[in-house]
Amino acid sequence: MKNNTPYWVLIPSLILTIVIIAPLLYLILKSINADSDIWEWIFRWQTLLIVIRSLTLVATVSVISLIIALPLSILTTKTDLPFKFFFTISHALPLVIPSYVGAYLFMTAFSPKGLFYKFISNYFEINSIPNLYGFWGAAIVLSLLNFPYLFLTLRATLIRIDPEIEESAKLLGLNDFSIIYKIILPQLKPAIFSGILIISLYTLSDFGAVSLLRFKTFTWAIFLEYETGGSHSAAILSVGLFIIAMKLIILEALVNKNFRYHTIKSVGQKKPLILKLNKFKIPCIFLCLIVFTFSLLVPISVLSFWLVRGIYHGEIVSIDYLPIFNSIYISMLTTITVILFAIPLSFLTIRHKSILGKVLERLSFIGFALPTISVSLGLVYIGARIGSPIYQSTFMLIIGCLILCLPVALGPIKSRLLQINPNLEDAGKTLGLSNIISTFRITIPILRPGLVMSSSLVFFVTMKELPAVLFLSPLNFPTLSTRIWSYSSEAFFAKAAVPSLILIFCSSIIFAIFLYKSKLDFS
Repeated sequence: MKNNTPYWVLIPSLILTIVIIAPLLYLILKSINADSDIWEWIFRWQTLLIVIRSLTLVATVSVISLIIALPLSILTTKTDLPFKFFFTISHALPLVIPSYVGAYLFMTAFSPKGLFYKFISNYFEINSIPNLYGFWGAAIVLSLLNFPYLFLTLRATLIRIDPEIEESAKLLGLNDFSIIYKIILPQLKPAIFSGILIISLYTLSDFGAVSLLRFKTFTWAIFLEYETGGSHSAAILSVGLFIIAMKLIILEALVNKNFRYHTIKSVGQKKPLILKLNKFKIPCIFLCLIVFTFSLLVPISVLSFWLVRGIYHGEIVSIDYLPIFNSIYISMLTTITVILFAIPLSFLTIRHKSILGKVLERLSFIGFALPTISVSLGLVYIGARIGSPIYQSTFMLIIGCLILCLPVALGPIKSRLLQINPNLEDAGKTLGLSNIISTFRITIPILRPGLVMSSSLVFFVTMKELPAVLFLSPLNFPTLSTRIWSYSSEAFFAKAAVPSLILIFCSSIIFAIFLYKSKLDFS
């Protein structure tokens, strides 16, 4: 480790190390204490098949998400696409839909006897439609719900690519397509792989969608073991899942190894070059509308249908303000906490290369590399040993959300930090500014788009978080996600529609505020 690593970077990173490895240590200890017959049960052909199925789903979801997110991010930042502000918000909001809710909504809409079939059968002689269950159903649903991770990460990188590079390419005779292909895409490489890594780990650890769509993956097997009381076997499977996830993390690091670019010269740079869509404007609008329809409009329509049908049949629905307040309160606290730790960790990784930085960067993905229930149970075990005032407290819930949300915050901040030339900070030092003052006066303001996107991602993920809230929150602490889960599990779909729609509405308002306050260009 280099001696010139500042304390404001080093100390938070060391604290973070202790926090994020705690659940993993719990699972390792639980695995070590397992009987030999459990280990023999783990090493079987069926387990290998589950691994193959899980990795196949991860690869498919990653590719589909990239196909969706890459053009949308370019269209909403680098072109004259109309309604960019609306499309930016609408393409981010699928993140707030919990996977188990999203899967159920798509099943309601597109199952062989679902709403879509009933609608088209009135006009066409159709006996059935393709079944949504299984691999392709899980791949499509998870892609539509998770592509915003990559979309927002790419936007954070695209927003302030140095316009002078694009203008120079224009002067050299490159057309708009060539500028995108030869100038813009190469600079998106770290952001693409950071976003894909997040999507891969989230898909690998997802339980809600794959269980409802009946596609058995690694996480489903872990949850079944917990449910049947096999805590030791579940812990072993969780450690195995962590090892697979770490290989994906290492692969991403190898791909981005030694990749560095610095394109931002100053805070007051020129206005970004806007590429003209011309005759492609209508097809591009149509593309955005298709993604908006299937990722957000369909879930909102099904929720509205549930609500109207429930009210029509006399079901009493009401708005409870306490879950709304609790959800926003926890999400805001988590966002602030995660960003305060993600900034020094990003600087440690990008600016101060060391073994500690590399190890911490890998370990920071524990929150997405492990099922949420495994992380939560590890923290419950620790909290129970410490007791009051840690056990079942807001503090412990924030710690859990910090572990779970840290990976989504790092991608946009790191990708953005790679664009900022460290010579800007050195120039500040030559003017007599200290290291920390130079960083916070010069680098942090330029880092703002990455911070905005990271804050948005963390806020969305926390708003929909369920297992951590169920296990770690104080008593009588309802949130929108727990209300949705409670009503859905009891088949009160009209009541579940109310907190679901409120979750989407509140998130859209707060995300709009994020974008407005960041003063990002949507002209």
